[in-house]
Amino acid sequence: GKTALHLACEHKYSATHIDAIKLLLRHSADLDANDDNGNTPLHDAAAEGVEEAVKLLLDYGAEVNVPNDDGDFPLHSSTRWIQADVPQLLLDRGADP
Repeated sequence: GKTALHLACEHKYSATHIDAIKLLLRHSADLDANDDNGNTPLHDAAAEGVEEAVKLLLDYGAEVNVPNDDGDFPLHSSTRWIQADVPQLLLDRGADP
């Protein structure tokens, strides 16, 4: 299943979800927890194009080069759904192209 951090990272246009992400991160949420498909919260935020969530997760030390069960990395998730600035952000923070 998904953690609270996964769920908060899936919502693009809500300041409440960003506040929830910050709260969870301050209380040591597992940045690299896997859901049933091997996705981390970073995969979810990248796929949804939630740039602020991606930045927060990376600032707190989320692993940028971790594959899900299909072998997709957060960078793949962000490009599959054409998420504006997120792919470049991931590349700038060390994602393997």
